[in-house]
Amino acid sequence: MVLVIGGLMMHRALHRVTEATRVAAAAERETLARRAELDASQQERHARLRAAHRDSAPLLRRIIDEGGDLDAAARAECRVVEQTLRDEIRGRLLLNEATRDAILRHRRRGAVVQVLDDGGLDDVPADEREALLDEVAELLGPVRSRRIVIRAAQPRSRTAISLVASSPDETAAALGLDTGDDVDLWVSLPRPSASASAPDPAAADPRDA
Repeated sequence: MVLVIGGLMMHRALHRVTEATRVAAAAERETLARRAELDASQQERHARLRAAHRDSAPLLRRIIDEGGDLDAAARAECRVVEQTLRDEIRGRLLLNEATRDAILRHRRRGAVVQVLDDGGLDDVPADEREALLDEVAELLGPVRSRRIVIRAAQPRSRTAISLVASSPDETAAALGLDTGDDVDLWVSLPRPSASASAPDPAAADPRDA
């Protein structure tokens, strides 16, 4: 009888220890996950701050040195920098070094570039998101269109990023006709977890900006 009672007590004690270990392990995993998320968020903020400083600091120093008396080229660069800083707010996860550089090149040649993040990349792993953004930058390389729209789709969409490049019909414009833009490039990059061949009826036209 004593052995039976002792065995039961030992079993209960082991069960409690096992349960406590399981709870502690789960809490540790949650803590590590939160810490990793916080570290990633801090790294992203630091990257944005570095990009903002890199783009704006030289121009701000020039404005101070010249007392605000800027030539046409400097004023044009001010507009480009202003748009770049706005991207850091509206573009969010659509920006990495490759896309920032590509967007900057197109703006400096006179193109209108819109960067809109509707949240569709929020749950995409960082390495897969980087691969998508590098692909966007590569697609933008040969583009010579007057207007470019880069848009992250809405959450739960099968599309990750839509890219549209268009230019006005110069002949129609010369004749005073409103025929809209000629689309030079229209690409929808699928989410990594979605089928590339599956249609997305809810995908928004990225030109509706």
